Amino acid sequence: MEMFENDGTWREGARKVVAFYLEGGEKLGKAMLDLHQGYTSWAKDTPLWSIFEAQRNAAKGMLEDSVAFNRKLWRIEKEA
Repeated sequence: MEMFENDGTWREGARKVVAFYLEGGEKLGKAMLDLHQGYTSWAKDTPLWSIFEAQRNAAKGMLEDSVAFNRKLWRIEKEA
């Protein structure tokens, strides 16, 4: 069947799209974490700082785990 002859090409194209999406999403996520830190810097010497720090650490962990899972799922190596 002609439709499935280029299946490898389709998969490689999809892998490239996913890699591009992951790279952009990871950069955006890190930028949002930096922005959050900047917006909450006023609370550095208050009890709220520990809450904001916990939020950032949780979000950073979820971002890293999500990207790592999808890289492994799609067999995408992280670019140097």
